[in-house]
Amino acid sequence: LSFAISLINTIYFVLLRLRKKSKIFVLLKIFSLVSTIFFVLGLLNYMQNKLLATSIGFVLGQTCIFLFLVFKFRKSVVLSINSNLIKKFLKFGMPLAFSGLIFVATDWIIRFFVSSQLGLDNLGIYSMALRSGAIIMASFMMPFGLIWAVVRLQYRHDEHTASFFSQMTTYYFLIGLLLIFAISVNVDPLFRLLGSSDEYADCVLL
Repeated sequence: LSFAISLINTIYFVLLRLRKKSKIFVLLKIFSLVSTIFFVLGLLNYMQNKLLATSIGFVLGQTCIFLFLVFKFRKSVVLSINSNLIKKFLKFGMPLAFSGLIFVATDWIIRFFVSSQLGLDNLGIYSMALRSGAIIMASFMMPFGLIWAVVRLQYRHDEHTASFFSQMTTYYFLIGLLLIFAISVNVDPLFRLLGSSDEYADCVLL
């Protein structure tokens, strides 16, 4: 259910990018991750079924984003069918759909082995760890990707493009490595501040 809601949210996120609302885009992505983690942590403290708690947390996080986007873009929804646009969408979207299926299949395989080898409770903890790690994606990698795509096209014919691209790649890699290292070192006390359960330690290890 949470994955289905996230697919609908993706359409609105594409609309945000087309309208060049990068700040709202990034903020909503970060809010989606933070709210999901907040719901999951709260439910893990009060529910014995860790898998169910994680699943409900994902649904609540995606639902919050969905309600906000539906309200904000309620005037953009047009109930009409355009066969020409549908053909273009299918032609453009098939490669993306194929890559998405590979991602989902890989995720399901990992979850299957975690569930069969470690149990359902650890599957919920794994899902929590996976979503926590995605914070780096939303706060560091995604904003850079949105900005870098525009800058790269703007300066593609500049005579200093090669040097600029090389330096940018180096600095981005070093800053990202430092950021990931800092989070990895301090993630254990951070999770213990968010909850008193010892099971958060398993999430940190994953």
